[in-house]
Amino acid sequence: MNKDAGGIDFLSDGSVISAGRFVGTATFFSGTADEINLTSNGERDCFVSRYPADGI
Repeated sequence: MNKDAGGIDFLSDGSVISAGRFVGTATFFSGTADEINLTSNGERDCFVSRYPADGI
């Protein structure tokens, strides 16, 4: 898996937004009950994610 963040921003409520691309399978919230695995559909796919201020 190859995952690159193309942009990161902080919102006024303290949450974080990231966007980027990946090849293969990307895992978000690894090791938590909310773990999400995304598998690319071809060469590269993109992602946009938002993480709350408390990190959960």
